[in-house]
Amino acid sequence: MNQPLIKILLLFRLARLHFLFPGFLLFLMGYLLAIFSGINSDLFKFLFGYLIFSLAHLSISFSNDYFDRISDINSEKTSFTGGSKVLVENPKLAGLAFKIAILLLVGSATGIVVFALFYGYSVWFVIYGIMGGLIGYFYTAPPLKFSYRGLGELVSIFSIGFVIPGMGSLVAYGSLIQSLTLFVFPLSCYGLFFILTVEMPDLESDKIAKKTNMIVKWGRKTGHILISISTALATLSILVLEISGLIEIYLPMGLFTIISLIPFFAALRGLIKNNDERKSLDQQVKLNMISIISFILVIDVIMASKILF
Repeated sequence: MNQPLIKILLLFRLARLHFLFPGFLLFLMGYLLAIFSGINSDLFKFLFGYLIFSLAHLSISFSNDYFDRISDINSEKTSFTGGSKVLVENPKLAGLAFKIAILLLVGSATGIVVFALFYGYSVWFVIYGIMGGLIGYFYTAPPLKFSYRGLGELVSIFSIGFVIPGMGSLVAYGSLIQSLTLFVFPLSCYGLFFILTVEMPDLESDKIAKKTNMIVKWGRKTGHILISISTALATLSILVLEISGLIEIYLPMGLFTIISLIPFFAALRGLIKNNDERKSLDQQVKLNMISIISFILVIDVIMASKILF
């Protein structure tokens, strides 16, 4: 196999494209909530907006692997944790990976400005979009290095609970809608569920890299407890939204509550087993990730079907 083709294949591995799917689902959720609120759907606007977001999201794979390439030497690669290992095995690609990360981030920022000008959106749309991209970049990049300073969980909670679905809402309408703000708490709980899940297998390598996060400080057992609590709080908050009637648009919140039991029971399994054995831990990570992706996917499908039919 020739060298250029090998390099392209390695860059595809580095991109970890499967991470784009949960981001797409969260973006779509924010967009669909805006449509439910009475905003007209525009397919071109949606695709243009998602393209902008996806460039910034994809940039994170390259920047994280670049700035984590030393700490990843001691990690074990899985589908969702440990980095791609591409730069560990091929250090000469590090410079190219960094350039791609910056290029994608600049492309996203440029697209945000063009989008705002084309649709007449305010400067706050531009600030919000660029801010989201920079938060992802500085997750591992100096000088902020959120994941090394005990802020990785907070950034993930903020991104999953607010920034990503908020971008979907902003693309549709130009501002945040009320129904989205009511979903911030349960989605933030799932943000904590996500980040603690992916931190679990990297405990030992994160200690060596001197990263500061909840799993490093408190251990995996406490992590399982926090993951279970976060999913329980998410389910409870969705149930409260159903009972209280705070959401002015019609959404089947009772059904959403039942669906939210998927990640709850996945988390509960991890708490009960509480097994540090590597194979069991990797299986739990996969189960947690599949459960949260399934939860968001089913909710998006339900909302989309109600809009279409």
